Amino acid sequence: MTRAGALAVVLALAGCATQPHPPHVGVYAGSGGRVTTSVGSGVGPVSVGVNNHGGGYLGTSLGPVSLGAGF
Repeated sequence: MTRAGALAVVLALAGCATQPHPPHVGVYAGSGGRVTTSVGSGVGPVSVGVNNHGGGYLGTSLGPVSLGAGF
């Protein structure tokens, strides 16, 4: 699936979500010891954010399942 297709799916599913996304900050340790930090917030059912490497994401939650796509 292309990035555009993945983003379209996330946006379509965001319309079905009912939980708001509060602001959040994250710190993640990846393979090879690479550390990534991120910050995000929500607008309605859609969550958007960026990380310290210049990447971003768009996501939503459907109950206990979170779906997202990076760009």
